[in-house]
Amino acid sequence: MHTPEFLAWAIEHQCPIRGGQDGSDPERTERQLRAARAVSEAQREGRALNGVCVRPPEGFRISDALAIYGGEAAAISACSDCPANALAESDPAALAGCFGELPLPDDSTAFHEAVEQSMTRWAESFPPTNPRWYGLWLNSPLEAEWLLAAFQILDIPEICCREQQELLVALNAAYNIGCRVHLRLFPPGRVEGTWWRLVPHCPGCKAAWRPRGSRNATEGVRYSEMCEVCGYVGHPAPEQKRRARGRRPYFPLDRLLGKEPAAELLVRYEAEQARRGSPDRA
Repeated sequence: MHTPEFLAWAIEHQCPIRGGQDGSDPERTERQLRAARAVSEAQREGRALNGVCVRPPEGFRISDALAIYGGEAAAISACSDCPANALAESDPAALAGCFGELPLPDDSTAFHEAVEQSMTRWAESFPPTNPRWYGLWLNSPLEAEWLLAAFQILDIPEICCREQQELLVALNAAYNIGCRVHLRLFPPGRVEGTWWRLVPHCPGCKAAWRPRGSRNATEGVRYSEMCEVCGYVGHPAPEQKRRARGRRPYFPLDRLLGKEPAAELLVRYEAEQARRGSPDRA
């Protein structure tokens, strides 16, 4: 299964349900808070029935998912008044709105062109890369005026998607409360069984590795490989085996509840989605 290039972000903040994560590693923060976000999204979308979050043919019990945080009451208490819970701006009941991911489209030409144009006035504020998108995240974490700059650069209605809007909200919230935002770019990859393998990529800007030959007499190297995006001279980042994200906290409903209870729950779910006019009915 193909995975797109994506940007992971997290607002730096100490929190009881983060399990010691302060946001400096967005990937680990996502893994720690994924279950809380899944509960929040299911409740907002009307996919929570009788204490079970449903995403046919899978689901999970809310009590099971939130047990890691000390239960539902503890998760709500931690997130309800948290200044880093940026997504609570649009959804006051949101849990764990302090992290997210922005996937790039497979054909990112229009996206990069829009960012190029938007970055014109900020070109000297970030490391030079081609495309300029990659320079936005080289100096992570972002704080103060760089948060404002990133917000203004990415506030492009023509290419804005839900995930991009969430990042904009987070950049704005972090700027207002004086927090930093940690960002980490992941290149495209593939999930093979239980492993997630990234394409060869630059250890600097994280762009997919597209080397060009270069003379580097200063360092005594006649011919070197150079990243054509950021100019890094060297070799691709060493391959690192990563466990695939999996579907946690979702689990097949028939194994979670039993076949008959699962079938009954899905009937009620379909009726509720039809009542709400959900596109899931299509």
